[in-house]
Amino acid sequence: MSGWRFRDSVGLVARAWLWLAGVTVPLVSLSVVCWWVTASVVADDWSGGVDDGLSAVYWLLLFDAVTAVVALGGAVVSLPFTHALGVLMAGVRSRSLQVVATTVLAGGLGSATGWASGEAWAPQSGPFFAAFVGVTAAGAGALARQGQLRSAARRASSVGRPEAFRP
Repeated sequence: MSGWRFRDSVGLVARAWLWLAGVTVPLVSLSVVCWWVTASVVADDWSGGVDDGLSAVYWLLLFDAVTAVVALGGAVVSLPFTHALGVLMAGVRSRSLQVVATTVLAGGLGSATGWASGEAWAPQSGPFFAAFVGVTAAGAGALARQGQLRSAARRASSVGRPEAFRP
């Protein structure tokens, strides 16, 4: 098993960004909108009607697009941290531990940047935005690392090395 390279970090961060922009942010934001619509129906008997629903969909799509663009900056900032973690975890054979470590790193970095962005954008939203970004980043990091490990294992088994945990 060779060491962790910067190329591996870039691959992992790129995978995580794709998961974040394409899956975890849309799913979590859709969940928030569904909760908001449900609360509106229960509390206000949905007095806004279809116009409020269409407005919610518009803001959901706009939020997801802006988050994907801003997350590119977060991906660049996370590269040195991801590389350091990869170097530290290069000798660890436990896939679960590698996924958990990546999840914690992604969630922590996401929460910190989410808090800072939330405080700069709307100070009252800092904790909510930090939780939102932390959860979505942690999920994206876990999915990306699991996929990276699975790809490495498939490649290794096709060349006759059954136990390769590094991409």
